[in-house]
Amino acid sequence: MDNLVQISSMGLTACFIVLAVQEARELLFYWSNGWNFFEDSKINWATYYNRRTWPFPQRPEDRMSNKQRVCFGRPFFIVLVGFLQPFSPMLPCIRSSGVRKFTGPKPPTTISGSRSLMPTSFLFDGFDTAPVTILLAHGAGASMDSPSMTATAKALATAGFQVARFEFHYMAARRYGQRKPPPRAETVNPEYIKAIADLRAMGVTGPLIIGGKSMGGRVASMIADEMLAKGEISGLVCLGYPFHPPAKPEQLRTKHLADLKTPTLIFQGTRDEFGTREEVATYGLSDAIEVIWLEDGDHDLKPRKSVSGFSTADHLKTLAGTVKAWTGRIVS
Repeated sequence: MDNLVQISSMGLTACFIVLAVQEARELLFYWSNGWNFFEDSKINWATYYNRRTWPFPQRPEDRMSNKQRVCFGRPFFIVLVGFLQPFSPMLPCIRSSGVRKFTGPKPPTTISGSRSLMPTSFLFDGFDTAPVTILLAHGAGASMDSPSMTATAKALATAGFQVARFEFHYMAARRYGQRKPPPRAETVNPEYIKAIADLRAMGVTGPLIIGGKSMGGRVASMIADEMLAKGEISGLVCLGYPFHPPAKPEQLRTKHLADLKTPTLIFQGTRDEFGTREEVATYGLSDAIEVIWLEDGDHDLKPRKSVSGFSTADHLKTLAGTVKAWTGRIVS
């Protein structure tokens, strides 16, 4: 059945290409002869008739007028493309989203439209025999496989950790062309808790550190104490914590950090617009939190090497080494 669908799809695609080439050929000829949408035809019909040899010649009076072609011909192809899009894997160029498509099955939705309880999808780095696993969620605007997340995961894997990355539902939906905005951070807390449960259900045992990039780290920090009390996690790692929105230092996101009991590492760049060294020093954070400042790092922890002398690789090596030494202290 799948082969039949694929063959039919290829056939429809081939027909579309042939018709589209013919349409483009004729429109180019019209335009080259001075015709436009707003004036009567200026086509030299004798010239057109002489050129019209493929796929079969026609008399000008037997053909649709130029304006009929524009009004009916062009929209026909648009409708055809729209009809084929859901069925044809041969037309990736006409899909609406520029986001790389997810290769797995599309998670179904319930009747109410909410996401059903499907297992969380993970990206793994490192060996499954690693003594400690780190679970990371992405930031508000970038996916779990963004360059920043990928580089961080690989650096931690090189240091001896197993790293698992996952996506919140709104970000996963973008892989199917649904441009959903980031929700309020607290609304995705249940998704992070479920990711922990799904990771354990996959057979991941041993000490678990949770965290993430920006919003992902913030969400992890809001569920950390609950998960620590249940014995599910051993610590928390935040990569570029969003202490406040850019240029809005009065809108703090730190209330729950004052009484946090979970051992926590926060890596922050000194020029991160979500919280500078001077600002963070005044927040009165819990004694369980240790903030590691990376020189000249931005919100992605990337420094300007010409200014600081450090590269992104240097900061990632520092990050991975610090996490390894820290986990050695908190994990028995």
